[in-house]
Amino acid sequence: MLPPGPPRLPIIGNIHQIGKLPHRSFADLSRTYGPIMHLKLGRLNTVIITSPEAAREVLRTHDQTLSGRMSPNAVRIINHHKVSVAWIHPSSARWRLLRKLSVTHLFSPLRIEATKALRMKKVQELVRFMDESSKREEAVDISRASFITILNIISNILFSVDLGSYGSEKSNRFHDSVIGGMKVVGSPDLSNFFPFLEFLDLQGTSKKSKLFTETLFKVFQGFIDTKTAEKSLLKNPKDASNSDFLDALLDEAELDNNDIEHLLLTLRSLEKHQMEITSENAMFLLFCLITSCLLVFITARFRRSSCLTAKLPPGPPRLPFIGNIHQVEATREVLRTHDQILSGRKSTDSIRSIGHHEVSVIWLPASSARWRMLRKLSITQLFSPQRMEATKALRMKKVQELVSFMHERSEREEAVDISRASFTTVLNIISNILFSVDLGSYDVTSKSNRFQDTVIATMEAAGKPDAANYFPFLGFLDLQGNRKNIKACTERLYRVFRGFVDAKLTEKSLNNSKDVSDRDFLDALLVLREGDETELDNNDIEHLLLDMFAAGTDTSSSTLEWAMAELLNNPKSLARAQAEIDCLPNGIASEDLDMDETFGITLHRTNPLQAVPVKKRAYT
Repeated sequence: MLPPGPPRLPIIGNIHQIGKLPHRSFADLSRTYGPIMHLKLGRLNTVIITSPEAAREVLRTHDQTLSGRMSPNAVRIINHHKVSVAWIHPSSARWRLLRKLSVTHLFSPLRIEATKALRMKKVQELVRFMDESSKREEAVDISRASFITILNIISNILFSVDLGSYGSEKSNRFHDSVIGGMKVVGSPDLSNFFPFLEFLDLQGTSKKSKLFTETLFKVFQGFIDTKTAEKSLLKNPKDASNSDFLDALLDEAELDNNDIEHLLLTLRSLEKHQMEITSENAMFLLFCLITSCLLVFITARFRRSSCLTAKLPPGPPRLPFIGNIHQVEATREVLRTHDQILSGRKSTDSIRSIGHHEVSVIWLPASSARWRMLRKLSITQLFSPQRMEATKALRMKKVQELVSFMHERSEREEAVDISRASFTTVLNIISNILFSVDLGSYDVTSKSNRFQDTVIATMEAAGKPDAANYFPFLGFLDLQGNRKNIKACTERLYRVFRGFVDAKLTEKSLNNSKDVSDRDFLDALLVLREGDETELDNNDIEHLLLDMFAAGTDTSSSTLEWAMAELLNNPKSLARAQAEIDCLPNGIASEDLDMDETFGITLHRTNPLQAVPVKKRAYT
């Protein structure tokens, strides 16, 4: 549903109500329609935010959802929206690459510190110029003087040269091109509100945008050619401490000259914004900022029907209240074709009751920065080729223990609970990778089974059907006791995790530092927690460990249990599997055996299709 707003005229909508001072017009309208308003600007639906509280909700609480922006015609005409970090969507891989480059080579603490002397020098030059002008009793153009200072700071960081001079008019060409380009982008344009008028270029926006950017691109290309020629003449590459931003970009394999030019164009826009903070043209800046805010909240295009009135795809008849819960529908289109769009998942009532959905890699949206951080951490410390190779011997050992256990049961002609046995094996593999200890036992009377039972109970509480998931207003009643059960189970697990954390910290305090190759996953997490810019605390570590046990143990053991059940229900397949086990070829040496990286299946190296048994018919 759209927020309230003033009545609209045909075709132009509410454009006539913006006026020459949009911020005042919006303030006046907000007194009638509230801090969040809906205006129709031509063919575009626009949401206007006019209060600090509403702005905080948009820019901080829901920043990921509303972080995209619609590019104006002046940006689209030069294709800047396709390659610019200012315009491409933050969820794209290219945006992350460009952002990473900018952060690493421009805004990291090391680079900020390295350019500190340069910035102080340029500000001192500004002070000296103003002092000299004051002594001569000459007026100072604050706008131009601050622009020259910022221009020279940025140009030195990018190209290692000054592009401006307080006493020269030559730099005015570059000055005018930057400001002219910013004005074109920020000025209201009819084609932004009536896209079908773009080809007419009624206000000359397209022509001006092309002209200004071509001027800037010529300057950039000149520096690129100079750097490339300089690089080809040098036998040894530049020292990193002497390299500027353009040097770093030219060394980046994933960028071409077009990408570099557009990235430099984006960074050049910073000069205009910083200069106008102290400019006499404050009203113009305010107008540009308001216009930019409008573009941020404008929808991509006006849709003829809202989401609420859009036609839904066909489906089976529904029952009152429960709808189609009693029926199953096809999911291939959702999970494969449209997996990126529909990759989020709704957290269950029991998960929300312990706050796990706010910090868990399983439940966080894949578009969030925190999810990407946790995923990167898991891949680096658990699933990288180096870590998989390092834990190979451990996985082989634990699978051999499972085989030995089943062999002993087979000798005694005792039944084996495949689910529990495989769960114990996977639990011990994971607990050794995380903590370097076994937390499960094949002996059902062992005390270590308490942890195992708690993990299973936690999974059951999280996965059990719950009326509160379908009727949220029943959540506080906890009719099925899922909230109570999961809180009790997770608290027991967290106590175990805290015990390991405390033990690791005590060991470290005694100066018993471990070699990197001997560290487990918890060691790595505690090292990361100690960094100056750490994004992890104890609560994050506990929830991440919970994810590892929940995602790794039950899924693997359930897969094996279902596979065995399917074999029992398909006698022909079972007989064929038994025959393959019985027909062990002669001459297979132990060194020819290898472990499958995923499930620890013993395979023949030169012929992976030959499964090698441990004992004849042991698994049956």
